[in-house]
Amino acid sequence: MFRTNDRAEFPCPDLVERRTGDRFWCYIQVMFQHNWFVVSFTERTTGEAVVHTVILSDFTQITGLVSEYGVELNQVVLATPPSVNSTDQWRFEPLTEVWDCDSDYAPNCPIQVYVVASGKEYIDSLVGEKPERLRRMRKVFPPPLSFNRPGAH
Repeated sequence: MFRTNDRAEFPCPDLVERRTGDRFWCYIQVMFQHNWFVVSFTERTTGEAVVHTVILSDFTQITGLVSEYGVELNQVVLATPPSVNSTDQWRFEPLTEVWDCDSDYAPNCPIQVYVVASGKEYIDSLVGEKPERLRRMRKVFPPPLSFNRPGAH
């Protein structure tokens, strides 16, 4: 979730295409210290390619872009706060894999493991499960056909 206020609203020039309800902001504040995803994707709606960049709060929003809108993912970056990455600053790392996992400790609680380009793994779980007790069930990222450009990640 993000927070902003009226003072941060940007009076957007007419050069930018607007949709009903669009508003533009000079800044926003991150309200919760949890993982975020910075996603660049290409959308082809009327024959021409349009590149978008969005900040998403949940991994399922990424898979929804691919499955519901057929977008091509150009880059996915996992943004982790200090409380997650065990440093004193936010880290922005290219995401290379995501695994749905299972655990005997929490059999009905969704658990995912995010793997970044360095090989470091981050667990996303409400129950604080330990990595050694996880069973990797299904690789859910990268989704099929989303990275069809050579070298894209």
